[in-house]
Amino acid sequence: MPCRLGMTKSGEPQMSPTITTPVGSLSAAQVASVIRAATLAPSQHNTQPWQFSCTPHSIELYADRHRSLPVADPNHRELLLSCGAALMNLRLAITACGVRPITNLRAGDDPIATVRPSDTVRENADTKNDQWLVEAIPFRRTVRRPFSPLPVGREVIKQLRRAAEIEHAWLPILDSAQRTALHELVLRAHRRQRDDPAFQAEWAWWNDRAGDQRHELPAFGEATLPEHSLKASPLTVMIGTLGDSPLDWLRAGQAMQRVLLAAAAAGLCASFVSQPIEVDSTRAELRSLVGDGLWPQILLRIGYADLAKPAPRRPIEEVLIKSRSAPPSRGTERGESGRTR
Repeated sequence: MPCRLGMTKSGEPQMSPTITTPVGSLSAAQVASVIRAATLAPSQHNTQPWQFSCTPHSIELYADRHRSLPVADPNHRELLLSCGAALMNLRLAITACGVRPITNLRAGDDPIATVRPSDTVRENADTKNDQWLVEAIPFRRTVRRPFSPLPVGREVIKQLRRAAEIEHAWLPILDSAQRTALHELVLRAHRRQRDDPAFQAEWAWWNDRAGDQRHELPAFGEATLPEHSLKASPLTVMIGTLGDSPLDWLRAGQAMQRVLLAAAAAGLCASFVSQPIEVDSTRAELRSLVGDGLWPQILLRIGYADLAKPAPRRPIEEVLIKSRSAPPSRGTERGESGRTR
């Protein structure tokens, strides 16, 4: 089965040769296509902190820690969320090729995940739903401007919740009172970051990287302007996990991307509300705000809006590396449905 992604094969002149060999059940062209799909995931400051390596039997995902944010993300939580989002795209794209992606999660070690394109997938309701998500990958956008006041329907909300739960995460919907309290947390966290010279320097470096247009960002603080008030958002959700380990962050990143793609498939756009989670004190308050049972990993505003321009992406040759396979470890294997195996 061909991959229906509209992606093309790209060379890799610096770190490894052009993809000319298959991986497991995938052809060389399919390997290039699914890796390109993976790189369309979102990341903090558009850092795109992922790398991939191909062996005869698997595609390995590495965290590119040279693209980490030591001030904004000292524990690499956001980095693993971003890598989890790329992993979700990779898994879905492999499934769209009619192949089952057997995934081993490691999180704390490199590679942080390996994906074995295995036997043929039998078409069922889950694979048909995943095809809708794959087709939404190129159309997922982060939209920072205000949304339409049109409410999000209950059936769509149910789909978003189910998307998170498939990846072992939960999706609380914030009510009006919680959104009001969250707005104050956003402003307080924003002031904390604004007054931190190290944070400002790190943000500016990524925003102004030698005129490199692949890393363009909006003006700092844009998300806190009055017209972006959380009180006016049609839907504000949190993606949370029961634990707060590197493995939980990697899983939360997969849940985040599945939710974002489910939203995109339903004609919705989303934007991240990152400040209160990036600051430890406001993250603790946010956890209390939603009942202390979940660790906040991602906050999203979701609604209807015109699509924004796609964020620039690194060429595939920059994210491919020669194989650096580590010895097998006791990871968590998952099939294409996301269930623990």
